[in-house]
This record gives sequence, structure tokens and C-alpha cells, in this order.
Amino acid sequence: MRERHAERVVVGVNRPRSLLDLVLAGAGTAVLPCFVGDQLPELVRQDGEIAELRHSQWIVMNNEDRGRREIRTVIDRMTHLVRNEAALFAGERPHA
Repeated sequence: MRERHAERVVVGVNRPRSLLDLVLAGAGTAVLPCFVGDQLPELVRQDGEIAELRHSQWIVMNNEDRGRREIRTVIDRMTHLVRNEAALFAGERPHA
């Protein structure tokens, strides 16, 4: 935001949820992940994707723990979610 719109930045937050709450309350605009903003019909994209903010996500775990049932459950559920919602995470599924 500061690189593109420094003159418009009026507040910073420490918690991403606080930024979302401010936007939903009508306090202004914000840069949000597509998987957050695209699920909320009351929000409207103002610009296209900021390519510099795109990055890969990794599921990291201790090799000794990867076979534990509870760890495996989380990994499998996360993998399922990301695969099934790939378009949402890629910013290709804006709400109608």
C-alpha cells in the first residue's frame, strides 16, 4: 500500500482481522488476500491483483511427526481445502 498509495494510508494494524473489520465498518479501503475479500459480497475489488504480493505457501512439519494421526489429519484437510478452492486462493473466483 505504501509503495502505491502512500498518500492515502491513514492507519496501520497489527492483526489482519482488524484491517478487515475496519473495511467492513466503512473506514476505507485495504489490500486483502483474494480468498478473504472475494468471499464477502459487500466488498468490491478496486484494482487488479498486486503481482508482487503473490507467493507460494508451504505446509511445513517435522519429519518425525508427519505420520502422527492428528498431524496427518490437519495436513490432509489443508491439502484438500487448497486443492478444492484453488481458484479462490488464486484470485480467479470473485463473487458475483
